Amino acid sequence: MNKIILKDRDDRYGSNTICKISNYILGIITNCEIYRYSKMKYKYNLFSSPFIEFCKISNDKNITNIKIYGGIRGNCAYPVTLIKKDLISYFNENLKEKFIKTIDKKFIENKYKLPWNNNNNIICIHIRIDDQSNIKDYDGTKSSNYIKQLIENDKISNYDKTKMGRDIQCPIREDKLEKLLEELKLNYSDKEIHIIYSGDIKRYNKIINKYNIILHSNKDIDYDLYLLINSDILILSKSFFSLIAGFYHKGSQVYAPIWGSFTSLGLNTKYDNSNWKYYI
Repeated sequence: MNKIILKDRDDRYGSNTICKISNYILGIITNCEIYRYSKMKYKYNLFSSPFIEFCKISNDKNITNIKIYGGIRGNCAYPVTLIKKDLISYFNENLKEKFIKTIDKKFIENKYKLPWNNNNNIICIHIRIDDQSNIKDYDGTKSSNYIKQLIENDKISNYDKTKMGRDIQCPIREDKLEKLLEELKLNYSDKEIHIIYSGDIKRYNKIINKYNIILHSNKDIDYDLYLLINSDILILSKSFFSLIAGFYHKGSQVYAPIWGSFTSLGLNTKYDNSNWKYYI
């Protein structure tokens, strides 16, 4: 019997969760028994609850006996090449319903409440400015095209991080945010705009005041994700944390930045059926 164990990573919640979703999908499509560690990282966070419910327990680090690639991009891209479909679409069609039922139970248990009355009226934007606040934003087209070429030509085994160009998490640059806001105001003039963030927001104050943006910053990162997924229009940043909300989003449209890490999920490739929109 094929077996796979969901990987723990040394980095934070977003990267760990996205890697586990990708590993879980790989396990499903390769007919594996799917395991997780008894002391799985972020075990008590809400968006880990589907892994707790649907995976068996093992602490054998060598239990995985199928082909698997290292690094978060390899972990995401390999199942895309097998199913010829982006992971968002696969998740929506095969896993989202049962995963989100588990998550919604946790929301109720934690007595989460939304600060708005109607999700249809809400645009949520994620800005990552805490641990990456000094990292400058950049055009992620080069890294995206590199990963895209590997995926579309079934060459993910040739992945070399040193050849892909810049591909790191960072906050969105102020002028990029304003350009995006102009488009949002044009297309969704009747909706409120909310920013979900952690860190120092001062650099965006002029934009916040100009567009009457409502701010939310919470110590509970699961509550921040709860807000993001309960918007109608969701704008992701170059952040795996925001990508969790992309997987679970309950609204009508997601906007995502173009960069290699997101492209590794099959987004912005010939296998993309997500209907997401992209910005540079």
